[in-house]
Amino acid sequence: MEMKPEINPCCHRSQTYGLTEANSISVSITGADYEARPLSTSVTFLSLLAVELMIEFRGLPSLVNDILIVRNNKVVSNGREGEIWLYVTALLGVVISTDAQLLLRRGPNVMKCYWRDPEATARALTHDGWLKTGDLGLLDKDGFLYIRDRIKDLINRGGEKIDSISVENAICADDRINEVAAVGVPDPRLGELVAAVISPKSAFRADYLLIILFTASLPHYAVPVMVVVVNEPFGKNCDSTIAH
Repeated sequence: MEMKPEINPCCHRSQTYGLTEANSISVSITGADYEARPLSTSVTFLSLLAVELMIEFRGLPSLVNDILIVRNNKVVSNGREGEIWLYVTALLGVVISTDAQLLLRRGPNVMKCYWRDPEATARALTHDGWLKTGDLGLLDKDGFLYIRDRIKDLINRGGEKIDSISVENAICADDRINEVAAVGVPDPRLGELVAAVISPKSAFRADYLLIILFTASLPHYAVPVMVVVVNEPFGKNCDSTIAH
């Protein structure tokens, strides 16, 4: 979406990421950082503060959170995908000296537990306080966060993990498409195959030519083997997510 500064010069586009277990918004981006990285959700307040103090302090998403990207219980390097883990920290103050530093302590926004559900709490929180979000993402070389998908929504095609968002974005590049949902369908040999449910802007018949269009922007294993056309808008939940 293009914003014309002459119409509303005081407005800045922004992107946020959060979850109920971390008191809603935990990560955000706006202004020039958003214009440079429109697909990211990461805030840069601490990075900007670090620049002012002439120190290197990148990758913290907000004043009260830190992020790890974890795969198989090991932290991965920037640029690699994994589960997003959040930790609560809070800025106490800044010590200006020859070695300027930021003082951090445990903060308030990540939940203590799920009410009366210790098993779910143990699955979501590590013993040292990291919240496992269940979301797949990565940090770029500058510490900006990019969300890929919900881990439980990944489609497993013979060991190839396919994020549904990549498939949906490729399909939505067709200007005839209004909405799309990529899902996994059972397959006896590969476990799952990719299927797409689409809601077009106007009625049309899906055929093999539509699937051929998707092959230009998707790896072969992510191309839908089935397209279901729903000639009406998707049903929505109260939070605007697609109703299953």
